[in-house]
Amino acid sequence: MNFNLKEKHTILMKYTHNEPEESFTVKTMMSSGLVIVSINHYKKSENYLDSVPTPQDRLFTYRSDEQQELEIRPTDENFCYDCVYLIKIYSMRKSQFIFEV
Repeated sequence: MNFNLKEKHTILMKYTHNEPEESFTVKTMMSSGLVIVSINHYKKSENYLDSVPTPQDRLFTYRSDEQQELEIRPTDENFCYDCVYLIKIYSMRKSQFIFEV
Protein backbone atom coordinates (compact mmCIF):
# COMPACT_ATOMS: atom_id res chain seq x y z
CA MET A 1 0.00 0.00 0.00
CA ASN A 2 1.27 3.48 -0.89
CA PHE A 3 1.01 6.23 1.72
CA ASN A 4 1.60 9.97 1.85
CA LEU A 5 1.42 11.22 5.43
CA LYS A 6 1.60 14.80 6.57
CA GLU A 7 3.97 15.66 9.39
CA LYS A 8 2.76 14.44 12.81
CA HIS A 9 -0.05 12.28 11.38
CA THR A 10 -0.87 8.70 12.29
CA ILE A 11 -2.40 5.71 10.56
CA LEU A 12 -3.52 2.53 12.29
CA MET A 13 -3.75 -0.82 10.55
CA LYS A 14 -4.61 -4.37 11.53
CA TYR A 15 -2.94 -7.61 10.53
CA THR A 16 -4.29 -11.01 11.61
CA HIS A 17 -1.69 -13.71 12.16
CA ASN A 18 -2.95 -17.27 12.52
CA GLU A 19 0.15 -19.42 12.00
CA PRO A 20 1.84 -20.61 15.22
CA GLU A 21 5.13 -21.53 13.54
CA GLU A 22 5.47 -18.83 10.89
CA SER A 23 7.16 -15.48 11.19
CA PHE A 24 6.04 -12.37 9.31
CA THR A 25 7.71 -9.12 8.32
CA VAL A 26 6.47 -5.54 8.62
CA LYS A 27 8.10 -3.31 5.95
CA THR A 28 8.21 0.42 5.29
CA MET A 29 9.94 1.24 2.01
CA MET A 30 10.58 4.95 2.33
CA SER A 31 10.69 7.39 -0.59
CA SER A 32 10.97 10.38 1.75
CA GLY A 33 10.40 11.40 5.35
CA LEU A 34 10.65 9.59 8.67
CA VAL A 35 8.10 7.34 10.41
CA ILE A 36 7.96 5.44 13.68
CA VAL A 37 6.24 2.05 13.55
CA SER A 38 4.77 0.70 16.81
CA ILE A 39 3.04 -2.65 17.15
CA ASN A 40 0.82 -4.34 19.76
CA HIS A 41 -1.49 -7.32 19.47
CA TYR A 42 -4.71 -8.56 20.99
CA LYS A 43 -6.75 -11.73 20.94
CA LYS A 44 -9.79 -11.63 18.70
CA SER A 45 -12.07 -11.78 21.75
CA GLU A 46 -10.52 -8.64 23.29
CA ASN A 47 -11.29 -4.98 22.66
CA TYR A 48 -8.74 -3.54 20.24
CA LEU A 49 -8.96 -0.04 21.76
CA ASP A 50 -7.06 -1.31 24.80
CA SER A 51 -4.21 -2.40 22.52
CA VAL A 52 -3.56 0.68 20.40
CA PRO A 53 0.22 1.20 20.58
CA THR A 54 1.56 4.22 22.46
CA PRO A 55 5.15 5.35 23.10
CA GLN A 56 4.92 3.79 26.57
CA ASP A 57 2.90 0.69 25.64
CA ARG A 58 4.06 -1.24 22.59
CA LEU A 59 5.53 -4.67 22.03
CA PHE A 60 7.60 -3.91 18.94
CA THR A 61 8.84 -0.65 17.44
CA TYR A 62 11.28 0.78 14.91
CA ARG A 63 12.21 4.04 13.21
CA SER A 64 12.46 4.15 9.42
CA ASP A 65 15.82 5.96 9.58
CA GLU A 66 17.27 3.03 11.56
CA GLN A 67 15.68 0.10 9.74
CA GLN A 68 13.16 -0.51 6.97
CA GLU A 69 11.61 -3.72 8.25
CA LEU A 70 10.95 -5.81 11.33
CA GLU A 71 10.60 -9.58 11.32
CA ILE A 72 8.40 -10.98 14.08
CA ARG A 73 9.32 -14.60 14.76
CA PRO A 74 7.65 -17.41 16.73
CA THR A 75 10.69 -17.36 19.03
CA ASP A 76 10.14 -13.68 19.96
CA GLU A 77 8.90 -13.21 23.51
CA ASN A 78 5.88 -11.14 22.37
CA PHE A 79 4.92 -13.30 19.40
CA CYS A 80 1.24 -14.24 19.23
CA TYR A 81 -0.78 -16.38 16.85
CA ASP A 82 -4.54 -16.29 16.42
CA CYS A 83 -4.04 -12.63 17.26
CA VAL A 84 -4.64 -9.33 15.57
CA TYR A 85 -1.59 -7.08 15.38
CA LEU A 86 -2.28 -3.34 15.55
CA ILE A 87 0.33 -1.42 13.58
CA LYS A 88 0.58 2.31 14.19
CA ILE A 89 2.65 4.43 11.83
CA TYR A 90 3.43 7.97 12.98
CA SER A 91 5.13 10.46 10.65
CA MET A 92 7.81 12.61 12.25
CA ARG A 93 7.92 14.64 9.02
CA LYS A 94 6.02 14.59 5.76
CA SER A 95 6.53 11.03 4.54
CA GLN A 96 5.96 9.00 1.42
CA PHE A 97 6.37 5.23 1.61
CA ILE A 98 5.12 1.78 0.67
CA PHE A 99 3.94 -0.39 3.53
CA GLU A 100 3.42 -4.13 3.57
CA VAL A 101 3.12 -7.08 5.94
